[in-house]
Amino acid sequence: MLPQLIYYFVQEGCKANDMNFKMTVDDFLGIIEIGDLPILSEAVQSVMGGDKKKATTKAKRESTLVITSNDPDDPTTVVEISGFNLAQPEGGNEPSLQQMLDVFGYKTQITYAGQNLNQNGWVRAVGDEIISPYWQRADTSQPVFMIFLGSFHSQGNSATFRWHNKGSGSQSTVRTMRGVDAQSILPHRNGSSTLLADATFTPSGSVFGVGIDGERSDPTLNNQTTDQNNGCPTPCGHHFRAWPIRDRSGKLVPNTYMVSMDYSGINYDYNDNTVLVSNIRPELSDRDVNIPGLFPGAPGLVREFDQAYPGTLLDTQGDTVGFPDTQRNKNDNTAPHLPPSSSYDAAALDVDTSGQGTLTVTTSTGSNATNDNTLVNGLCLPFDGRGGAPIRVTSTSLGPLTNITTANQQGGVMFGPNQDNYVKMVVIGTSGNRVLQLHAEQNGSGSNVGATVAVSNAANVSSLVLTLVADPVDGSVRGQYTVNYTSGSPVNGTMPGVLTLTGTQYNRFFDRRAKGCLITTHKSTSQIQVVFDRFAIESGEAGSARPAVTRVNVGGPAYVDTQSNTYSVDTGLFTPGTAPVEGGATIAVANTLDDPLYYHYRGNVGAVPQSQRIITFNIPVGANPRVDARLHFAELHWGAPGGGAAGPVKRVFDIIAEGETWLDDFDISAASGAARTAVVVPLEGIDVADGVLNLSFAAGLDYPAISAIEVLIADPECSVAADCTGSPTECQVLACVAGQCVTQNLTSGTTCSTDANPCTDDVCNGSGTCLHTNNTAPCNDGLFCNG
Repeated sequence: MLPQLIYYFVQEGCKANDMNFKMTVDDFLGIIEIGDLPILSEAVQSVMGGDKKKATTKAKRESTLVITSNDPDDPTTVVEISGFNLAQPEGGNEPSLQQMLDVFGYKTQITYAGQNLNQNGWVRAVGDEIISPYWQRADTSQPVFMIFLGSFHSQGNSATFRWHNKGSGSQSTVRTMRGVDAQSILPHRNGSSTLLADATFTPSGSVFGVGIDGERSDPTLNNQTTDQNNGCPTPCGHHFRAWPIRDRSGKLVPNTYMVSMDYSGINYDYNDNTVLVSNIRPELSDRDVNIPGLFPGAPGLVREFDQAYPGTLLDTQGDTVGFPDTQRNKNDNTAPHLPPSSSYDAAALDVDTSGQGTLTVTTSTGSNATNDNTLVNGLCLPFDGRGGAPIRVTSTSLGPLTNITTANQQGGVMFGPNQDNYVKMVVIGTSGNRVLQLHAEQNGSGSNVGATVAVSNAANVSSLVLTLVADPVDGSVRGQYTVNYTSGSPVNGTMPGVLTLTGTQYNRFFDRRAKGCLITTHKSTSQIQVVFDRFAIESGEAGSARPAVTRVNVGGPAYVDTQSNTYSVDTGLFTPGTAPVEGGATIAVANTLDDPLYYHYRGNVGAVPQSQRIITFNIPVGANPRVDARLHFAELHWGAPGGGAAGPVKRVFDIIAEGETWLDDFDISAASGAARTAVVVPLEGIDVADGVLNLSFAAGLDYPAISAIEVLIADPECSVAADCTGSPTECQVLACVAGQCVTQNLTSGTTCSTDANPCTDDVCNGSGTCLHTNNTAPCNDGLFCNG
């Protein structure tokens, strides 16, 4: 057991440190000599807190294992290892689910602040949980993998993990854990004292359920009598739960879930058996947290409130408000794929689609400040918060601002995953004045980010534009504002403070399903109304109006766009060189003025294994060490007339620049919202060492597809000549060339300043100097110059 456990720790530690660990467990055990075991035992004993018999409290234990080898690159590697002390087996000594995850370094949240895991079997979600009775394989070319992470049920009893096809009562056994390990982390498989309880399996049907012993992922198949006797309202039978796994940095581990169960009616602690399962995704896509949201700049991320927005929440009159969800409060345990409950009040919302279009929100006493977590109508749009350029989350509200008189009366814009983690920019009242406030809360602890900014003449404010600029490149969040007045000039500015998100918080905020929201509240003061006439989540990139290294129309002919930018053909720029041109039809493409740029694409690299479906573009960038890229995509097959079925998870690929993955699992349909809809992905600040920009697109499903590529100068010195300063001669001019200010000589023969002598020609020599060359022109006295 001990060497096997250390092998597991070394393997996982190497993965965490981006090291390849290819040694099999037999090979590993083969290099451990008997004399080493006391040393290894001492390392693990330090993790476990010494002799288990002497442990008096249950707690996580941590230590490090130092591996010294003859590897010239990494001769010494420190591997973090952890374990859990049980003062005594069973009962209140067992680790909670959250403690179990902590041992393995996972950052999934089992519950959020104020939530209770024990719902007496009620089918309600808590924390990061998703509710999915049935599943599919994420990659149908690979089996599903499972491993028992822990078993904390009656000592001596084994437990069996099974699967069943949807609609079938027959279950298939995958793996049984050993009964003697029923109070342990990483139990062995039944019949072995060395092999862990892991396995792979390939269900015969495309949709399947899973279960352990008599409890299944479909709650309707579980016995609900005990739940109802314990006070469970319908629906009941929620004995088997699933949480997506987040790694130690808070980033989602693709298509990987922790499933856990509780034997019906025991105590609903759900740690009886805990299993990690990978290569699965929920049967229904609206429950799949791995599917990214719309990409900033997509048309579905702009709300003008002048039209209906199907599939979103309703107002007091039954009109759609444009937001599909809220920032869920602590009393709202409705499953994420279902409409919110206590965090949503339709009676306080009123959309008027006539005229300019407005959304009026009547505030509530609910608040998301610190541990209150009772905010109502924090209306949210999900979006893909990853990428390579700033994102702008903007609200526009109408004046005047005279109704806002206290600090608790506020309205504005918000960005963040939940009521314990967010940043907001709001207008509030203070001492009879109005100020703008940038405020952040992390893990339930909140504070202002920098000083407030005063808003003058509140009665004369016609509209207030508040923007959170969130940059996934450096993790920064800034506030910007524009105050428009009924008379007088607008006031623009940037808030003085900057929030920088790192580690787990960074990955929670800049998630593949990040949230941009409206926020209003009055808390303990008088109710107010806040009128919004626009909300948008847009790209904050510098745009295409910058000096370009090159622009390429992938697969298509040379093209001049509506901004007079020229795109060349892609001849010789891509590998494999056999990748064919696809598309080509003259079609209407939404979200662009340059439809022809999206008529063609490349990405099909032939009938090769999925792991080899990679197309690479090698684009010369000259002496530019740092460039920006703008990548143009449109889905022309999936969901298009004559193509395959619409929807996400049809074409998925990674976007890689200079060997670094900038965007993993990019899905054109999810990013754009529909087929034949353009989406532009900016990557800002790519370092290029060898004069050639390498862009790769590696498919996880189907093939990649790229329509056009722009390569621009990062941080250009100039965009036009007027940006340049200097002291050129009269035979020189300042010019902006490829983003750099240069001094150019006027062509030879260009007239320059005269010396007032008719017998000399005053012209530039082509080298920047004005020459006065003798000539044979007539003199003032009627004679000729002698040259």
